[in-house]
Amino acid sequence: MPALDGEEPGTAAGQLLATVHLSAVLRADDREAAFAGLVADLSVAVTVLE
Repeated sequence: MPALDGEEPGTAAGQLLATVHLSAVLRADDREAAFAGLVADLSVAVTVLE
């Protein structure tokens, strides 16, 4: 995917990370499992940003 901001692909500014959306957690039948998925996604995001 080409970078939208002119940066080279693969640089921190050009990376995307999809996560579970909070509204999906609120609508889920199993909110605990959905929330755990959101927390796992955000943990990955923290690792990428460090």
